[in-house]
This record gives sequence, C-alpha cells and structure tokens, in this order.
Amino acid sequence: RIAINGQPISESDFAAATRRAAEAARRVEADHPDIGQLTTFELLTAMALDHFHRAGCEVTVLEVGLGGTFDATNVVTPQVSVITTLDLEHTAVLGATLSDIARAKAGIIKPGVPVVVGAQPDGIIPTLTEIAARRGSPMAVAGVDWSWSGTWRDFAATGNWGTFAGLRTALPGAYQVSNAATAIAAAW
Repeated sequence: RIAINGQPISESDFAAATRRAAEAARRVEADHPDIGQLTTFELLTAMALDHFHRAGCEVTVLEVGLGGTFDATNVVTPQVSVITTLDLEHTAVLGATLSDIARAKAGIIKPGVPVVVGAQPDGIIPTLTEIAARRGSPMAVAGVDWSWSGTWRDFAATGNWGTFAGLRTALPGAYQVSNAATAIAAAW
C-alpha cells in the first residue's frame, strides 16, 4: 500500500515508520482520550505520509480508504481531488443509495481545490456539482471535459490537452480505460 515509483516500501523503512507512527499514536491517544484508539488505516496513512516526506516525494497519490468525509486521508489538502465511478459499496458506512455514497465521497472536495470526476451512474453528477459549487471547487467531468475511446489494449484520451493516442493499461477492463482517462485529466 506504500510505494514510491512502483517500488514497495522496504521492510526496514516500514518497521521504522511503524515505530514512529505507534509512538505518535500513543501520544495522541494519551493527550486526547476522547478520540479513542486510532485505527489501522489511520496509522498506515500516517506511515505513508511520513515515508513520502522522508523520501522527498514531490507528488503523491493517496487513495481514499473508505468514502471520503471521515477517511484518514482527508487530513491532506490536495492539488486536485479525483472521484472515480461510484458504485454501491460499503453501504453500511456510506449509505444505502448512490446519492448517499456520492455525498460521502464528496467529502474529499476541499474549498477551492479542483475536482476531477470520472464517469458516473445517472443522477450522481448534480449532487457532486452542487457540493463542488458550494465549496468553490472547479469541477471537470468525464464525457463533458474529456473523453476516451478504444480498449485497454489501445485507447485514446481527448480533452483540452488534445488527444493522447496509442495508450494502454496494464489491467484489462473497460473501467480501467475510464480510470486511466480520469487520471490523465487529473494530471492535466
């Protein structure tokens, strides 16, 4: 879960990051007993951020673990937020409907920070648009601001950058092409 340039964190760096995170967690939990015990995901997020900082990373990609509103990664103010295609997942935590899940996922949208939204089921874009507008966050939407065509073996992504053709993903599936085009839009 923690990698730099495709290389997983070394065992020794992982152990050192674990020691630092565990010590910090003990201090936080002692100083703020009302928050309870930190979760494994919160510790892993702290470890990843610490590792990236120590390695001098200029750009990092953080994947939200569960939802957005209450996720440990939400302590970061990003350069851009990305919401990929929503589905009925983690409904016990995020809500029973796609609209509920969209509102939970929109928790990553920070005031004034651009948000890139991948292809969505019907009815989701208005919810995300309303939240982004309320937060003053410019929004770029798949199918409106960029598009793609082809398969995972050979696809093109077209947007205000022009057209990038002859692209491929390492993983099969139409949703992989959609995600790759969304990543291109976010990078742009």
